[in-house]
Amino acid sequence: MKSLKRLMKSEHEVREICKRETDAYLRENYDQIVRQAVYQTLAVVFFVLHRCFGFGGKRLHRLKNEIESEFVMMKTGILGRKYDADDCKRFLNERYEIDFEESIYKAKGWDKL
Repeated sequence: MKSLKRLMKSEHEVREICKRETDAYLRENYDQIVRQAVYQTLAVVFFVLHRCFGFGGKRLHRLKNEIESEFVMMKTGILGRKYDADDCKRFLNERYEIDFEESIYKAKGWDKL
């Protein structure tokens, strides 16, 4: 009977156990999850560049290499100054009014999908 009580948990205890286990999983796998999301996003971008803008293999390989080089600069900084993706977003917004926080699908509610 003692072991049966030990197995039975209240709803609150089950929620706490689930939260603890989920947090542990995310901590352990965060880098891999982020890497997969980035690669999936880049694959879609490259596919759209190919399909809609005619980018071929040579141009896509060059783009991939340039993106990798940009990330290396972000790791090291530029002349002792921090450099990251927020700087790129700010440049694109100021120069071309491209806002990655806005979506053409927002009005239709599709941005939540």
